[in-house]
Amino acid sequence: VEIRPVPECPKEHLGNRILVKVLTLKFEIEIEPLFASIALYDVKERKKISENFHCDLNSDQFKGFLRAYTPSVAPSSQARSAVFSVTYPSSD
Repeated sequence: VEIRPVPECPKEHLGNRILVKVLTLKFEIEIEPLFASIALYDVKERKKISENFHCDLNSDQFKGFLRAYTPSVAPSSQARSAVFSVTYPSSD
């Protein structure tokens, strides 16, 4: 007969949360649409510590040009801010 201990109930480990707001990104010449992907990295460990956040940084003028090619746009793709959760932050 084997006696096993009763396991603990799972619980969420909360670390730090970082709010990132993309306000604007401009170049001297706007000739192509601009889409960005943002993630958090641990520089010391040299590894990615978050999921990617994709955002559309185009002006209203470019969004007008793109409507002909993208008839339906998901509201989530229009977001310009994201909350990144870092579960086990580095002491640095």
